[in-house]
This record gives sequence, structure tokens and C-alpha cells, in this order.
Amino acid sequence: MGTFSTNTANSLRLMDNSLMFQFPVLILIQTLADASFHDKSMTTKMASAQQRVEELKTLGKKHYASKRFKEAIDAFTAALALDPREKTLYGNRSAAYCKLEMHEEALADADKAVSLDDQNPRAYMRRATAFFELGQLHHALVDFQLVCSYHRPSFR
Repeated sequence: MGTFSTNTANSLRLMDNSLMFQFPVLILIQTLADASFHDKSMTTKMASAQQRVEELKTLGKKHYASKRFKEAIDAFTAALALDPREKTLYGNRSAAYCKLEMHEEALADADKAVSLDDQNPRAYMRRATAFFELGQLHHALVDFQLVCSYHRPSFR
């Protein structure tokens, strides 16, 4: 929202200089100005939250690489609390759950990753692995076949 000038306020008086029209218009202008300030404040908060999500994701990846899977899960979970629509976090946490043999949790996260991005072969691979570990071989096979369809080599 832009800033209102005095000319804008005057033009909003609807050609009537009575207080009846001036006062509501001034309240409207102040309300819109306040909303503009809050929008900027909200944008700053959202950017800060997104930065924190990235920091937690990086921390989770470091823990995972160091085989500290519980800590990785905690970092990914904290990031998801800030941004529950971040699809890669579900996939990363699913992988960490698999390493701890928490296959039900791994399946739930892989399934969420697939629901957020059904074109992501890595999410299908994680879900297939969880299905396999849970003995749900038919479901695992379906997902493994999907993964293979994404990675078909081109023959010329």
C-alpha cells in the first residue's frame, strides 16, 4: 500500500467539507497507513522466519551427515514448525527416521513430501524405502517403478 498525500485525503472528502465526511475519511486513511506499516512488518517477520528455516535445515543436514539422526530430526521438526509447507524438510526428516528404523514416521513424512510435490522422485524413493522396510512390498514396488520412470536414460 502506498502513502496517502494530503491531496488524496482532500479528494476523498467527496466534495463536501462537512466534518461528517472528513472524519471517517481520515480514519480510513490512518487505518490504511497502519495496515501498510503492518504489512511491511509482517514481511520482515516472514523473511526472518524463512531465514531461520534455512538455518535449521542446514543444521539438520549437518547432523544427518554426522550420523546424529535424532538431532537432525529435531532440527527438521523445528524448521517445520516455522514452515509446514517446506517439502524438502519432510523428505529430509523421513530419511533420518529411516536411519533410526522409525519406519512408520518415515512413511508419514515421505507421504507428506509426495503430497506437497508429486513430481519429486526423491520423495517417492523415500516412501518406497519406508514401504519396503514395513513389509508393504506392493506399495514399495509401485513407488520404485515411479522413481525408475523419472530416471530413464535416453537412448539415441
